[in-house]
Amino acid sequence: MFSDSDSHIKDEFISIINMQHFDALISDAFWYFICSNFKRAEDKPKYEAHNEFLLDRMAANYVSYTLVEDPTISKTTKELFFNAFYNHLSQAVYHCLKTAFPKNRNRIEKADTKRDLLNTFSELFTGMVIQSAKFSNWTEANKVGGQGIAGSIAAQNK
Repeated sequence: MFSDSDSHIKDEFISIINMQHFDALISDAFWYFICSNFKRAEDKPKYEAHNEFLLDRMAANYVSYTLVEDPTISKTTKELFFNAFYNHLSQAVYHCLKTAFPKNRNRIEKADTKRDLLNTFSELFTGMVIQSAKFSNWTEANKVGGQGIAGSIAAQNK
């Protein structure tokens, strides 16, 4: 968790995460991941146009998200957040998958699924798969003082 002296950074992280841009990116990333990773190989061509639409919309939302001017959020905090954006998005989609598909939790909670999330979104947002990206510091959203995913992501960026 953040120390008391870092509480302003945590508050800024929560402000960034609570923006509508992040909600839109989570939604599109969720559906992109499902169409890309949870569909049978023979069905994937049916979803290509949908995936292209989602990628275009994610790109537009990401660019506008990074350009948001909010005087309550420092440049340093913004840089810290966006340097690991793919990890934050992966964790958010992971929690959404667990909530949306409770009967598939065994598959979703596997390390392979978490690695697939990190690989997918690190490649989309950085241009390469970041093998050193870790999910071991992902916390359960319900264990972070009732702050949900925002508190969970903020907590890992001490």
